[in-house]
Amino acid sequence: MNRTEQGRQAGVVKRSLRWIAMAGALALAVTGCASDPTTSDEYGELSAQLASVTAERDALAAANASIWVELPAEAATALAAYGAAVTSADGQAMLEHVTDTYTFISYGDVTDATAYADWVTKYYANFKVELLGDPMVLGGGDTYIVAEPERVTTPALKDGFSVFRLVQVDGVWLVDEHRFTGE
Repeated sequence: MNRTEQGRQAGVVKRSLRWIAMAGALALAVTGCASDPTTSDEYGELSAQLASVTAERDALAAANASIWVELPAEAATALAAYGAAVTSADGQAMLEHVTDTYTFISYGDVTDATAYADWVTKYYANFKVELLGDPMVLGGGDTYIVAEPERVTTPALKDGFSVFRLVQVDGVWLVDEHRFTGE
């Protein structure tokens, strides 16, 4: 096997591992678990949801179709505005782009909008996010789930995924939930 073929195979393995991580993060978001699963019931629910998502993906792939949809332009604009506020350490601006029930979830910790906005303002001055691939979008109507593979640069460097739940409230797209999982 030459280097080109080895590189291609390594890329396939990395994409497969990313899919597994992404599917897990999406399943958490779709099931509405408030944190990472800790009980056997939560793991069972997550496993069932993940199996369903995976089966749907496999069936669509066999039919040469996709489970991914396109995010409406207005929702994409709202997500970009939220991201810009977070990466510019502007917690007050971030609050303009989230619902009243917004939560940020990372490594099992759940934070409400006000607490996360304070954290963003205090600690995100040197925060940078580099997308590592195209976002994956599920949903329709007034709710979409967006998963983005990314590299977050803070005092530490972390590769991971952000998964966002966007909802339309009174005709306005807002971020209802942001989950980050990574190294």
